[in-house]
Amino acid sequence: MNTGTYPKDDPKYLWVIPSDENDGQGTFDRPFGRIAAALAKVKPGQVIVLKAGTYPGDVTVERSGIFDKPIYLVADKSAAVVVAAACWYFYDACDFIVSGITFKDSPLGSLALTGACERNRFEHLSFIDCGSRQKASCTMFFGGAGASCNMVEFCNFERSLQLSGNAGKKPDDIVVGLMISEGDSREGQPITNHVVRRNRFTNYDYGVLIGAEDATARQYGHIISFNTIENCGREGIMVKCGDTQVKGNVLTRCLCHSISVVTGEGSVVEDNRIVDCGIGIRVAGKGHTVVNNCIVRSSNEAICVMEKNGADGVASQNIFIEQNTCALWSQKAQPSLPAISIASGSSAIIKKNLFWGAGDPYRFTGAGNNKEKHLIFDNISTYGSTAPDGVTAGRFKLGSQEQDNFDNDSGYGASGWMCRPEPYDPDKEILNESLCGQSNTPNEMEYLEKDDERGNETGISGALLKSMFFSEDESRRNSSL
Repeated sequence: MNTGTYPKDDPKYLWVIPSDENDGQGTFDRPFGRIAAALAKVKPGQVIVLKAGTYPGDVTVERSGIFDKPIYLVADKSAAVVVAAACWYFYDACDFIVSGITFKDSPLGSLALTGACERNRFEHLSFIDCGSRQKASCTMFFGGAGASCNMVEFCNFERSLQLSGNAGKKPDDIVVGLMISEGDSREGQPITNHVVRRNRFTNYDYGVLIGAEDATARQYGHIISFNTIENCGREGIMVKCGDTQVKGNVLTRCLCHSISVVTGEGSVVEDNRIVDCGIGIRVAGKGHTVVNNCIVRSSNEAICVMEKNGADGVASQNIFIEQNTCALWSQKAQPSLPAISIASGSSAIIKKNLFWGAGDPYRFTGAGNNKEKHLIFDNISTYGSTAPDGVTAGRFKLGSQEQDNFDNDSGYGASGWMCRPEPYDPDKEILNESLCGQSNTPNEMEYLEKDDERGNETGISGALLKSMFFSEDESRRNSSL
């Protein structure tokens, strides 16, 4: 934890305290009384420091830093800074780093970015009971057109359980934790290359919602990784655009669906752990990959290959499903459902998956099964599962069902931390973290290099990500804080 305070006499720092006084000068001894006053004066490379207290009222941000001199808007070290019942609006703002602030009781939303906002970073923020009004709201929203390369990490999105609930809700009553909209793809200004990682979402209707118009073909390059998502009433993560990577997330008790990729092309759902949810993973569109996920006790199917995507009704094609563990699925469903349901109009390749539980490993749905469109081979089942074509019954050493440990030595199914009840925690491997900067972790660098080696399945290269978020220049400038 950072202790003390920032340098009191350095003109690089502009100080703010919640006050009705308007004669502040932005110094430590004579701070501004309002955030707007600091924003009117701040220049690239400067730091706006909020002293402890509660800050009421909406704030509009229309200033920008520059790539090598971002503007920092941070809470003072060890200070409790609360933004109460208000929203901050960023319009075409670039190169901002916002850190250490708590947003509380915002009736609709807390942070809204519209227009061509680029290279902004939001970290170590808390959102408590935002979206409390009974109408559609989004705690954090990226909209407008042309935004790119924004990052949200180490943030806590939490709503009280009594605010969540799904029973009887209409579509315009839903509350979303974080939403990245489509942008203006018709005019060539989609929203692209956003990173949402290492955050926690609790008790939302939708935890993370990416895309809005069921876009079918474009490189979006979003990455949703290493988030913890709990108790979502409708969707843990929903992707409504293509070229998005959903990796390393832990989802528990998402009642309807955990991860849904419902349109687009070329998205990857990889290395996720899903426990005690409705449907584990739904997928529709073209050329998506579902690989190395561990799905435990889904009340419906573990994986669902849907018949058509949402926008133009094109049948799902070339869905690749490999090395997934589907364990104890559909125990509460009557009649029981398969581990993988496959819409008859789709086409898929299904191999090297492990089915552990009673019931059918896969089943075709709809009129006719059209098996000739699918390639199902070299999968393994055990513990009462049936063994249809392409699945072999087998025995192997399992970790511990009682402890939800599905490690095994078969060479089939998922392998790695997602098989165990104590999943990989990227926070433990962070090196040299500073307030507003983040150095590389070995695990992340391994993934970035792996993406390059695989031919960049997500449409955004590891080299580009490194330059965007892990540059040496950023590390040096953050060390000055």
